[in-house]
Amino acid sequence: MLNEMIREVERLTRQLARGIVAVLLFQVALLGQVPLAQQGQVVTTFIPSEAAAPEGIAVQLILPETGRYGGAAPVAIFIPGADSPSGIGPAQLSLAEQGVILLQFAFPGGGRPPLGSGGTYDQRGEACIAALRDVILFAAGRLPDAQGRTIQALVGPGLSVATDDVGLVGWSNGGNIATVVLAQEESRVPGGGVKATAANRGPQSGQTGPRRG
Repeated sequence: MLNEMIREVERLTRQLARGIVAVLLFQVALLGQVPLAQQGQVVTTFIPSEAAAPEGIAVQLILPETGRYGGAAPVAIFIPGADSPSGIGPAQLSLAEQGVILLQFAFPGGGRPPLGSGGTYDQRGEACIAALRDVILFAAGRLPDAQGRTIQALVGPGLSVATDDVGLVGWSNGGNIATVVLAQEESRVPGGGVKATAANRGPQSGQTGPRRG
């Protein structure tokens, strides 16, 4: 009996070790990204939002050298998963080399100075919903930043922004809030702006598709 118990403990230990290695590899895949300086030009700004007053919503753009489609670059908005208040940092997706602008942002109360959003983090509540809505409006060229610049003016004349081709990429819980925003704020975020959504490791995991509307 004792020998059987020892063997069972050894088996469980090996399983636990494999699980820890798998988790570490997944974390490396997400966090061990190429430094920002090697991903493309980085531009930062703040978007005015009543949900993140007075500072606004902190936004980080990682720009490609050239756009993917005829010189125009689509915009992919990265929405962090779990209960993370911020998606700003190393590039979570290698999109610059694909001719796509990666937009990463911090929910109200998230981020760190000098890229910290105003307001208070409400665990993906109404403030976070309003903030993501305003980020989408900015990416679609319908809301200027805190200095009155559209996304195209912020990026500059060297790169054309396809403001009619915006996509949402939600990691885990990020996919949930993306769905909520598109449903709840449909009148302010029409389908002509957001063309597609993609969710990873959430209820919509593995689902990617065009938005209807």
